[in-house]
Amino acid sequence: MVTSKDEKIAFVSGLSGGSAWDAQLIICVCAASFLLFRALAHANRLPLEAPLPSSSSSSKPSKLKVSSAPSSVSWNATRAFAEAIVLVLPILLALTTAHAHAPTLIASLVIIAFVALVAPRRSIPATFWDAYYASESSHPSKSQLKLASFRPFSVVFRSCLQIVTVAAILAVDFRIFPREFAKTETFGYSLMDLGVGGFIFSNGFVAGPRLKTSPPRTPAALLKSIRISLPVLLIGIARLITTKGLEYQEHVTEYGVHWNFFFTLSLLPILTSLLQYAVPGLHFGVAAAALFGGYQYLLQTRGLEEYILHAPRVPGDLFSMNREGMCSFLGYAGIFFAAAYVGERVLKDGEMVDREEAAAMEASGYGKPKKGGKAEGEGPGKSFSLDLLNLIDLASLTSCVTMLFLAIRYERGIEVSRRMANLPYSLWVISVCLGFLFSVLAIDYLFSLGIPSESSVAAANPVLPPNATPKPRAASRSRSASRSRSRSKSRSRTSSRTPARANTLTAREREHWHLFVHRMRTPLIYDCVNRNQLAVFLLANLLTGAVNLTLDTLAMPPFASFAILAAYLAVVVGAAVIWNALDVTLNFNSVGSRRPRKAKRE
Repeated sequence: MVTSKDEKIAFVSGLSGGSAWDAQLIICVCAASFLLFRALAHANRLPLEAPLPSSSSSSKPSKLKVSSAPSSVSWNATRAFAEAIVLVLPILLALTTAHAHAPTLIASLVIIAFVALVAPRRSIPATFWDAYYASESSHPSKSQLKLASFRPFSVVFRSCLQIVTVAAILAVDFRIFPREFAKTETFGYSLMDLGVGGFIFSNGFVAGPRLKTSPPRTPAALLKSIRISLPVLLIGIARLITTKGLEYQEHVTEYGVHWNFFFTLSLLPILTSLLQYAVPGLHFGVAAAALFGGYQYLLQTRGLEEYILHAPRVPGDLFSMNREGMCSFLGYAGIFFAAAYVGERVLKDGEMVDREEAAAMEASGYGKPKKGGKAEGEGPGKSFSLDLLNLIDLASLTSCVTMLFLAIRYERGIEVSRRMANLPYSLWVISVCLGFLFSVLAIDYLFSLGIPSESSVAAANPVLPPNATPKPRAASRSRSASRSRSRSKSRSRTSSRTPARANTLTAREREHWHLFVHRMRTPLIYDCVNRNQLAVFLLANLLTGAVNLTLDTLAMPPFASFAILAAYLAVVVGAAVIWNALDVTLNFNSVGSRRPRKAKRE
């Protein structure tokens, strides 16, 4: 008799995936949804800044009458719900009911974004000052300022891949999920195959700058990397025990009998520390090339591919029983180091650009690199934009990797295999991730060109701050004229009679402005998911197991399946938003995505 467990295992086994374009269309949906978010935020059709809690019950009346701001909790819930409709719902639709109409979905998102931009809207400075005077007696918290220090495109890249992965690990057990998206048995392309490698790439991408600027490796540093990996390793052991104890369905050819993805994650920091200890000044690009080349050589000429695919599993021999997970670790390590190399090149601010690069820019007439370009609030000028430099870098890398992938896949005839994590698979993952990074950064850069400068925002301030000094012309007017102006009921907030102020922001205003710009550029839910990425992934795995143990997912009709998946994503993303609202960071490792500290001047 066929049990439910056997039926579920058969449902995810023996699959060959679809075309490479099927998986990449989902990435295009992610980019289009981010485009829609930026359009709505730029057009002031989303709440842009959370009202800050008042630090004191100041009795000083505000010079600008505004309605009482909603609570921070209410704002977080409203903003998260609005963003979920814009960012998460299109992904869920593309993975389920609308998978056959993904191009139409992408076109719809782009059209809505265009309509949002051309429709009448309020100016950005006016919206900012309303938000500012609603919370002028408060200061942003340290956690808010820390989130605002992250480069937006890296947060969007990591969080979007995370949400796609989280949605797919449960959706694959429902019939509503297309089989071409499920993990392949041996060879082929699929979205879930891309998600596994993409998760590794996103971690390596943000780890690159930190690893490159870390102090020289010592035995103490090796022990520290082991301590960092220990929690993830324990999670992998706990997953192994629970799946065996509960007789949970397992796809043995995915990683092996005992191995799981958490073991792969836990070993990456240890391998990195060992290589940096053995090779001082390790170049991540060279390390990736050596791993890719050496591993593919073993697969093609030393019979390792035949062993992985066809060798018997000898009881008691841990290597033969887990050969897929142990061997594919070399391919995933290559992806990690390649991503670290990209992150080292891209995730840096203007102060970290080499003096030679800065001199070359000045000689070419661009001027010195400018931190954050227009998006940092200084407005466009002749200075060379760091974002534009990153776009050129990413475009070059994407072209090179894609050409190399096409040559190896079609000229050499080597098929893509997630099971082995061979060279074509690794290059495909890197190519798609680089393309996604390029598209997200391009969207962020283009919209950032329309963000006003700090001087423009300061000039639009409707009231005179208490510590501002009026210009001599305003100070020389008679008292009677001042009283007359103050008594005038028809005077608007933006009247030219308001005493002029210097076109600069105070320190407090600048903090609020930077948070305001950050919220325009980065979705709240993406900030929350990025802050606790591994915890979100762990929660998703626990919920996936709970759903599979309590429900017969294969018997669910389409509507019920979609409702369960929507509720599941709401819980996962909602938990991340709640953790962020409570200022909780569940750090299982030390990987972060904050901008590296500025290099000290010599």
